[in-house]
Amino acid sequence: SVGRVLTFKLGGNAELPPTVPFDTSPIPPAPVSVEIPAKDRKRGALLYHEWCAVCHGLKAVSGGVVPDLRRATAETHASFADIVVGGTREAKGMPSFGDVLSADEARWIQAYVLQRVAEAQPKTQAKP
Repeated sequence: SVGRVLTFKLGGNAELPPTVPFDTSPIPPAPVSVEIPAKDRKRGALLYHEWCAVCHGLKAVSGGVVPDLRRATAETHASFADIVVGGTREAKGMPSFGDVLSADEARWIQAYVLQRVAEAQPKTQAKP
């Protein structure tokens, strides 16, 4: 199940909330594609690990506390820069990185995340 923090009160009798199972299903194929030069994809990987990995996990593999970006929907990808740079999900706990990242850099990060989606897909066996 997903990790959680519990606090206790002496003499308390509240019931624990139900656990939420950790999603172990295969990563679905990418809902979109972002074409950028290889050098920018490498920059995206570096930026991801500098600004995003602390919450969303190394190599874009979430530990379950925050969303696994490899499972992001087409709608999320359509507003990726608005989320990362514009702060449209601040109310949900996702801060704006507009003071340190540009829209282009957010696109590079997005391309890196999509690369990680592709790498998570099952490998097909070549027929002899």
